[in-house]
Amino acid sequence: MPHAPAEKKRSLNRVRRILGQCDALDRAIETGIRCGEVMQQIAAIRGAIRAL
Repeated sequence: MPHAPAEKKRSLNRVRRILGQCDALDRAIETGIRCGEVMQQIAAIRGAIRAL
């Protein structure tokens, strides 16, 4: 867990970015977007979570 204010802010920004990616994935699945694009979004989310 980050303790310095700058680290905490960076972590919160990353979490918010991941949430945005998850929302985009939700919309993509709802609209029936192509499988390849869905898989690409999943890979991006997975990478963002690992970086967190």
